[in-house]
Amino acid sequence: MDKMLPIVALRECTVFIHTWMSVLLRTEMGKKGMFSPVALGILYMAYFHKIRMKDISERFNVSASTATDYVNNLEKNGFVKRVRGEDDRRDIYIVPEKKGEKWILERETEIFSFLDKRLAVLEPSEQKTFLSLLAKFTGYGDGKDHDILLMNMVNEAAKEGTAAAEKEGGGYERVEEMVKRVYGQKNPYITKGGFESVERKDM
Repeated sequence: MDKMLPIVALRECTVFIHTWMSVLLRTEMGKKGMFSPVALGILYMAYFHKIRMKDISERFNVSASTATDYVNNLEKNGFVKRVRGEDDRRDIYIVPEKKGEKWILERETEIFSFLDKRLAVLEPSEQKTFLSLLAKFTGYGDGKDHDILLMNMVNEAAKEGTAAAEKEGGGYERVEEMVKRVYGQKNPYITKGGFESVERKDM
């Protein structure tokens, strides 16, 4: 990775991190997948916070009907339940069932064990430097509220749309071509198994 641009090396590392977390959290794709990213977010929010239906819509930037679909699916499978607010009966809160609490505890136990093993490859001084840099990189270490940081991330992602560059004569450029064009690296993906540049023939 020493020969890579920092941003390219970081992208390759995030592929592994994303894969690791997807496996540990049993993530599934699709809006109604039991453990889709949004469904997981709802379950975790319900576990750690007192949340209402409208909080879900705002946090994940989805419509009220879509939020309802996610909650219905989680509720049908016994992970959460709806309860009315004590102060205002019009408020509907989402709270975890015992099955949901058990699922989160099991997943977090696995994640902490995994992270413990990965941190063990670093010396104590390296761990301190790594975590300090990671906090600075994510913005989590600047004193901001965790929920505010996540909301800002969701809102920022919703605004940032980038159109794929089309080639003359039709079709779109490949990822390695985009990296070369934007960042000026001739061969950005060097490691085998990564996004290395390869010749492809139309099927």
